[in-house]
Amino acid sequence: MCEKRRKVIFNKLKKLLRKYEDNSASPAERRAVDIWYESFSVKKEGSPLFDSKMERDAMQQRIWANLPVSKKQPSWLQRNRYLMISLSAAALFAVVFSWTQLQQRFDIDSKEVQLSNYVAAFTASTGTKERKLITLPDSSRVWLNANSTLSVEAGYGTEARLMQLEGEAFFDVSPDPEKPFVVKTEHIKIEVLGTAFNIQAYTAADKFRVGVEHGKVAVWDNAGQELNKLTKGQMLSYETRSGESLTQQDAVVGSWREGRVVLEQATFSELAQAIYNIYGVRLRNEKKSAKNYSYNLQIHSNRSLVQTLDVICGMHRLNYRREDNGIILY
Repeated sequence: MCEKRRKVIFNKLKKLLRKYEDNSASPAERRAVDIWYESFSVKKEGSPLFDSKMERDAMQQRIWANLPVSKKQPSWLQRNRYLMISLSAAALFAVVFSWTQLQQRFDIDSKEVQLSNYVAAFTASTGTKERKLITLPDSSRVWLNANSTLSVEAGYGTEARLMQLEGEAFFDVSPDPEKPFVVKTEHIKIEVLGTAFNIQAYTAADKFRVGVEHGKVAVWDNAGQELNKLTKGQMLSYETRSGESLTQQDAVVGSWREGRVVLEQATFSELAQAIYNIYGVRLRNEKKSAKNYSYNLQIHSNRSLVQTLDVICGMHRLNYRREDNGIILY
């Protein structure tokens, strides 16, 4: 047997036993040692590892001379030291040889475990008047509002937790500082470690909004410029056309989950999106000035469409008429 091969086997075994003794071994490594220890009573067949008894004895002495001695409570290694020494050299080093096979086996097992925990990419969507609660593999929860799509990237939780959102969702994120939680939208990106927040990012809207219920999030634009760091009760509004952003305090966050949409300084496109989400009806206007109005109201899902339209029209002295599957303001 060549000297290089002996050194490789010796160093691998020595390193593994040291990790086992100080409790730093991984579950797969501990399992390998347990099987290695139990296999002393198993006869191995095949070609001998050593060319002579002298080589076997020399390797045996090297291993026992270099095994780590733990100051912790006696482990199986210490309790059975004399038993192990009494084993025949042939059995001992047959097992040392089997370690190389065990290592290959547990390298494969480790990869299989990683593969079994690997999350494939998946997408969740909602239609009109539909909402969904999604529980992610790390127990983070996502409430998906109507007419929204959440696309979770492959490998979620392996190094990071990445996803894309079109529409609106409320996130309650399980803390994990080593695996950032990142949500990308068409115009902005949000990163958190552990918090609860809401994102409104409908493609048709001229404003994207991010509100924080608790915790802290950072918001960037697509150019990589940080727009702001938000904490409890803050909401950032991002103008998709101009790229300007504004942060307000004491915002109502995620109330749509309770069937109540709160619009504050909302644009007509945001109002129209809310009407479509709740009632499934498209809202349009013929009055050009209506596009410049700001809308401050609450829309309750338990109210009828007529009741809601009466409130909207009363605010700005407008009228409405039905046309196909839509409502026209004039």
